[in-house]
Amino acid sequence: MLRIFVVMMLWVGAALAQLPDAPSATPHTWEQVHGKSAGIVTFRTKWTDPAMRSNKQLLKSPVFWLVEAGMFTSYAVACHNPNSGEECSSELAAVSGVTGLNYVAMRFFGELHVALIGAYVTTHYARSASK
Repeated sequence: MLRIFVVMMLWVGAALAQLPDAPSATPHTWEQVHGKSAGIVTFRTKWTDPAMRSNKQLLKSPVFWLVEAGMFTSYAVACHNPNSGEECSSELAAVSGVTGLNYVAMRFFGELHVALIGAYVTTHYARSASK
């Protein structure tokens, strides 16, 4: 089941990376409005500011993929350790939900949020696997 989910996530990520962003008459990324790219500690100041990253920038970000890889690896190790107390079927929904939160955080809040969320989830499953 885990293999199917990982393959699905890779397929969806590859398919989404090929899609262009929706056309817009106004600038729709942080870089187009502010003239500089969003860094790891860049935060939006107003809710009316545009998204910090486009879908293409997000899906090509090494930070996003490293966080996801760490999360899914620690999840898989914890689920296959019988002493951890984690069940693969129930934890898959939680990890999938965190992946969705990471997507939103990466687009609108900043890479630092994604790194911190990923560190928390990875630590949770690593501690669970080490029981």
